[in-house]
Amino acid sequence: GEFIRRSTGDKIADTILNIVMFLMLCFILYPLLNMFSISLSNEYAVLRADVTFYPIGFNPQAYDLIFKNQDLWRSFGNSVFVAGVGCVLSLIGLCIAAYPLAFGDFYGKRVYSLFILFTMWFNGGIIPQFLTIRELGLYNTHWALILNMLLSAYNIVIVRSYFQSIPTSIVESARIDGANDFLILFKLIIPLSKPVLA
Repeated sequence: GEFIRRSTGDKIADTILNIVMFLMLCFILYPLLNMFSISLSNEYAVLRADVTFYPIGFNPQAYDLIFKNQDLWRSFGNSVFVAGVGCVLSLIGLCIAAYPLAFGDFYGKRVYSLFILFTMWFNGGIIPQFLTIRELGLYNTHWALILNMLLSAYNIVIVRSYFQSIPTSIVESARIDGANDFLILFKLIIPLSKPVLA
C-alpha cells in the first residue's frame, strides 16, 4: 500500500487521545480489579481497607462457598436457557413479523403495520401482563420470561428496514422459480440479513 505521510499535529492528537484512553481504561479497570482483589483477600485486610490492586492474605473461601451453592448453578442454567432460547425464538419471530412488511403486498398491510407500531406507543402495564401470564398458565415458568419479551416493535421496524434494503428483484426471481414465502425467508432473506440479526 501507499505510505501516508502524517503531520506533526496528527501525531500529537493521536498521542493525547491514547493518553486519555489509557486513563479512562485505568478508571474503568480499577474498581473491577479492586473488587476481585477484595474477593480473594483475608477478611481482616479488607476491614482495615488495605486491599488495593492485589489480594492480601490470599483467601478463596468466598469462591468455595459460591461454587458449592446449588442455587447459583440452577440460576445460571436458567439464565442461559432463557437467554439462548429467547434469542433464537426472538430472531425467528422478528424475521417472520418483518418479512410481510418488507415484501408483502396484501390487503390490510397498513392495519398490520399499525398493530405493530401501536405496541410501541402504548403499553398495557405490568399488572395486565401478570394477569395474562397467569391466565395462560405460564406463571412461575421459563416461558413467562421468554414469551413476554419475544417481540419488540422497535426491533421489527429495524429488521423490516434492513429487509427493504435487499433488492426486490431477488425475491421476485425466487418467486418465479417457484419458491414460497417461507422458503424465500429462510433460504434467501435470513442468510442475507446476518448483519442486522447479529
